[in-house]
Amino acid sequence: MLLPNSLRDLCNSMQISYKKGFFPYTFPNASNLNYIGITPIDHFNQEDKIYVEIVNNWSLKNETIKYLHLDLMALYNILFKVSKSIYNKFYLNITSSVSLPSLAMKEGGYYGGLVDVYETFGENLFYYDVNSLYPFAMLKDMPVGNPVEPVRKSKLITPLGEWEAWYLSEELKAALNANVGYEIIEIIEGVQFERNSNIFKTYINDFYSIKVNSKGAERNLAKLFLNSLYGRMGIKPIDFETIFINKKDFNPNLSILSVMELDNHLLIDLPISYYKSKKPLVNIAIAGAITAYSRMHINKFKNIPNNKCYYTDTDSVILEKELSKDLISKKLGDMK
Repeated sequence: MLLPNSLRDLCNSMQISYKKGFFPYTFPNASNLNYIGITPIDHFNQEDKIYVEIVNNWSLKNETIKYLHLDLMALYNILFKVSKSIYNKFYLNITSSVSLPSLAMKEGGYYGGLVDVYETFGENLFYYDVNSLYPFAMLKDMPVGNPVEPVRKSKLITPLGEWEAWYLSEELKAALNANVGYEIIEIIEGVQFERNSNIFKTYINDFYSIKVNSKGAERNLAKLFLNSLYGRMGIKPIDFETIFINKKDFNPNLSILSVMELDNHLLIDLPISYYKSKKPLVNIAIAGAITAYSRMHINKFKNIPNNKCYYTDTDSVILEKELSKDLISKKLGDMK
């Protein structure tokens, strides 16, 4: 589960009583750790200065402890609220230990959205945004099961040249069916999966319904759950753990990535294994499919006859003319 927002934004969106504090990050150094004096206002971020009170007895030690306390309490309350919501909905405990599998699919097929500017100037244009694009894409057929032996890789040619890369087969089919000049010259390698269309159906439909019909923290949580699951599929695995031990407890036979001496202690990074989980929590194939379906959906609006496209990004377009009314609604995947 990812919480893809700053701590301050999460506090606001989830209506947490604890708020992230403000701190002069560039002020502390080895010579002033016990500083007590006028507030070091010049060391606060420019946008934070209006929230900072200037006093004559500002204590670096006290302010550091207060700042860290607020951060920890805010984060604790956010995680508690998220975990409670997940448990009430799915009876799942997010504090259960997790371990990640190896990535069987080449990461080359995992692309994000595109940002393109086709016309640099326009007047009286129409801006549209897709309702929850990635959750909408997650309702499509997904690659599941254990992949069969590698088959081949795709190579494309366009009017501007040729290249080779990994693509979801559905995206290649869509490119060919668009009749804009794409041609597959050779299939070099690939990975074949089973097809399943119901992996995320209940999850997406339930949380989208909550998002549409709720307000405040409940709506923000539903939106967070919708948008963060996709990121979980494609997250880069953490391949090490850090331990802090006394030097006398050091085992020289450990496989060590890095070590830092801190007086009589050691801060050590150790490699860890991600082959223990029975249920994979990362799947580059699914992440790649989600982004591919998302690109396919937004591409439909790039070549509408007699409606020039000025700009597109991951989930929005700017067009010369209005879209048909049947494409605009609160429905998942429609425009707004």
